[in-house]
Amino acid sequence: MKDSITIISSSRMGPGTFEAKFIPLSKVQQVDKIIVARKERGPEISKLSYHVLPSLCKNPFLNLLITPFILARLVKKHKARLLLAYHYIPHFYLVYIAAKFTGTPYILGQTGTDVHRLAALPVRGWFIRRIIKHALFFNVPGSRSQKRWNEMGFDNVHVLHSTIDTERFIPSISDTKEFDFIYIGRLEVYKGLPRIFNAMEELVKIYPDIKMAVVGYGSLEEELKTEVRERGLSGNISFHGFQKDTRAWLHKARIFVMASDNEGLPCALMEAMSCGMVCISS
Repeated sequence: MKDSITIISSSRMGPGTFEAKFIPLSKVQQVDKIIVARKERGPEISKLSYHVLPSLCKNPFLNLLITPFILARLVKKHKARLLLAYHYIPHFYLVYIAAKFTGTPYILGQTGTDVHRLAALPVRGWFIRRIIKHALFFNVPGSRSQKRWNEMGFDNVHVLHSTIDTERFIPSISDTKEFDFIYIGRLEVYKGLPRIFNAMEELVKIYPDIKMAVVGYGSLEEELKTEVRERGLSGNISFHGFQKDTRAWLHKARIFVMASDNEGLPCALMEAMSCGMVCISS
């Protein structure tokens, strides 16, 4: 294809999130191939291949020194027309430096909200503001994030939601459910799981046998398990870690719940809606 493009990316997202970002991109007709430079291979996706970084890049300092040169070399080798980064540490920095070496335009994708706080700092946030300012596009997950960046003076900010496969995420044909509620997502502060536990505490007083499944992983996993035990909810709330087949888990429950502080339109919520579930969301 005459106008086809090759994209070089620096992105390291967890299972599920990675596919949600790159599968839609791989389906764009103009995209010929995507090469992702990262420390390990990821899921198999059409048009996408991996360049595994040397083990030296496991050191954060050496990663900052070495990876921009690798990205620049990949741009030259594959005649890439775009650089792409998801998540600001360290990927925004790596792609920005590679773009300076090669003169290649770059696109940034926001994941999470930590970058807001960094960019708002007068001194420490200067470099990240510069990186965002010079991006061809800065894609964010929701209108609230877009508004915050616009208020800071950025005019290259666009809302870009992830997509899901609505032909796969269909309603369950079974009326038998193992759980009354299910949460699927990261186990992090901004996800607001204690709010859900508060509600479960009240519901258990009326319906002592209700069950909830927590599906996902994150830095707060052990802390949240301890909280559930201390609240006396171990018989009602169970943790199941990361599960690749989220559709199978959605089909096990009646109601999908989430209580994030600040989020766009999460894939898990869209998948639950596509499955025809009752959804309760912040």
